[in-house]
Amino acid sequence: MKKHHIDQAPAFHRIVVYGPTAYLSGIVAEDGNAPFEAQVNQVLDRLASVLAKIEATLDDVLSVTVFLTDMRHKKTLNSVWRERFKLQCLPARATVGVSDLDGPYLIEISAIAVSKMRDSDV
Repeated sequence: MKKHHIDQAPAFHRIVVYGPTAYLSGIVAEDGNAPFEAQVNQVLDRLASVLAKIEATLDDVLSVTVFLTDMRHKKTLNSVWRERFKLQCLPARATVGVSDLDGPYLIEISAIAVSKMRDSDV
Protein backbone atom coordinates (compact mmCIF):
# COMPACT_ATOMS: atom_id res chain seq x y z
CA MET A 1 0.00 0.00 0.00
CA LYS A 2 1.13 3.50 -0.77
CA LYS A 3 0.55 6.63 1.27
CA HIS A 4 -0.79 9.55 -0.78
CA HIS A 5 -0.76 13.20 0.24
CA ILE A 6 -3.53 15.23 -1.37
CA ASP A 7 -4.45 18.91 -1.24
CA GLN A 8 -1.34 20.42 0.31
CA ALA A 9 -1.64 23.43 2.61
CA PRO A 10 1.39 25.54 3.63
CA ALA A 11 2.24 23.42 6.70
CA PHE A 12 0.35 20.13 6.20
CA HIS A 13 -1.71 18.05 3.79
CA ARG A 14 -5.48 18.34 4.05
CA ILE A 15 -5.89 14.67 3.10
CA VAL A 16 -3.63 11.67 3.63
CA VAL A 17 -4.79 8.40 2.08
CA TYR A 18 -3.27 5.10 3.14
CA GLY A 19 -4.84 2.06 1.53
CA PRO A 20 -8.60 2.54 1.61
CA THR A 21 -8.48 4.90 4.61
CA ALA A 22 -8.40 8.69 4.28
CA TYR A 23 -7.45 11.03 7.11
CA LEU A 24 -8.81 14.57 6.72
CA SER A 25 -7.40 17.51 8.62
CA GLY A 26 -9.60 20.00 10.44
CA ILE A 27 -12.20 21.85 8.38
CA VAL A 28 -13.78 25.15 9.41
CA ALA A 29 -16.63 27.22 7.97
CA GLU A 30 -16.27 29.58 5.02
CA ASP A 31 -17.60 32.43 7.18
CA GLY A 32 -16.44 32.40 10.79
CA ASN A 33 -18.84 35.23 11.58
CA ALA A 34 -21.93 33.29 10.47
CA PRO A 35 -24.38 31.94 13.07
CA PHE A 36 -23.52 28.52 14.49
CA GLU A 37 -26.05 26.52 12.43
CA ALA A 38 -24.78 28.12 9.23
CA GLN A 39 -21.19 27.31 10.23
CA VAL A 40 -22.10 23.64 10.78
CA ASN A 41 -23.67 23.45 7.32
CA GLN A 42 -20.69 25.23 5.76
CA VAL A 43 -18.26 22.82 7.42
CA LEU A 44 -20.26 19.80 6.24
CA ASP A 45 -20.47 21.25 2.72
CA ARG A 46 -16.69 21.71 2.72
CA LEU A 47 -16.22 18.21 4.14
CA ALA A 48 -18.33 16.81 1.29
CA SER A 49 -16.24 18.78 -1.22
CA VAL A 50 -12.98 17.45 0.23
CA LEU A 51 -14.36 13.90 0.26
CA ALA A 52 -15.20 14.22 -3.45
CA LYS A 53 -11.46 14.61 -4.13
CA ILE A 54 -11.00 11.04 -2.93
CA GLU A 55 -14.15 9.72 -4.58
CA ALA A 56 -16.02 9.54 -1.27
CA THR A 57 -19.19 11.06 0.21
CA LEU A 58 -20.53 11.76 3.69
CA ASP A 59 -21.78 8.15 3.65
CA ASP A 60 -18.13 7.02 3.63
CA VAL A 61 -17.15 8.89 6.82
CA LEU A 62 -16.18 6.44 9.56
CA SER A 63 -15.28 8.77 12.40
CA VAL A 64 -15.16 12.49 13.16
CA THR A 65 -13.81 14.70 15.89
CA VAL A 66 -15.86 17.85 16.36
CA PHE A 67 -14.31 20.80 18.17
CA LEU A 68 -16.79 23.33 19.61
CA THR A 69 -15.97 26.63 21.28
CA ASP A 70 -19.27 26.45 23.16
CA MET A 71 -20.74 23.08 24.16
CA ARG A 72 -24.16 24.71 24.46
CA HIS A 73 -24.27 24.44 20.64
CA LYS A 74 -24.36 20.63 20.83
CA LYS A 75 -28.17 20.45 20.48
CA THR A 76 -28.03 22.49 17.25
CA LEU A 77 -25.10 20.39 16.04
CA ASN A 78 -27.12 17.21 16.60
CA SER A 79 -30.11 18.64 14.74
CA VAL A 80 -28.05 19.56 11.66
CA TRP A 81 -26.17 16.26 11.93
CA ARG A 82 -29.39 14.24 11.65
CA GLU A 83 -30.36 16.23 8.54
CA ARG A 84 -27.03 15.74 6.80
CA PHE A 85 -26.10 12.13 7.62
CA LYS A 86 -28.23 9.09 6.80
CA LEU A 87 -29.18 7.20 9.95
CA GLN A 88 -27.52 4.00 8.76
CA CYS A 89 -24.32 5.92 7.85
CA LEU A 90 -23.81 7.98 11.01
CA PRO A 91 -20.08 8.09 11.77
CA ALA A 92 -18.57 7.53 15.19
CA ARG A 93 -18.16 10.97 16.75
CA ALA A 94 -16.23 12.61 19.54
CA THR A 95 -17.27 16.16 20.45
CA VAL A 96 -14.67 18.19 22.30
CA GLY A 97 -15.10 21.59 23.92
CA VAL A 98 -12.20 23.96 23.23
CA SER A 99 -11.49 27.47 24.43
CA ASP A 100 -10.52 28.80 21.01
CA LEU A 101 -10.17 27.89 17.34
CA ASP A 102 -7.88 29.62 14.85
CA GLY A 103 -10.01 32.62 13.91
CA PRO A 104 -13.61 33.49 14.73
CA TYR A 105 -14.82 29.93 14.09
CA LEU A 106 -17.26 28.17 16.41
CA ILE A 107 -16.71 24.64 15.02
CA GLU A 108 -13.99 22.57 13.37
CA ILE A 109 -14.30 18.97 12.19
CA SER A 110 -11.62 16.43 11.32
CA ALA A 111 -12.57 13.06 9.82
CA ILE A 112 -11.52 9.57 8.85
CA ALA A 113 -13.24 8.10 5.81
CA VAL A 114 -13.10 5.25 3.35
CA SER A 115 -11.60 6.31 0.04
CA LYS A 116 -12.60 4.65 -3.21
CA MET A 117 -9.40 5.85 -4.89
CA ARG A 118 -6.94 3.31 -6.20
CA ASP A 119 -3.18 3.80 -6.35
CA SER A 120 -3.53 4.26 -10.11
CA ASP A 121 -5.97 7.18 -9.55
CA VAL A 122 -3.36 9.35 -7.84
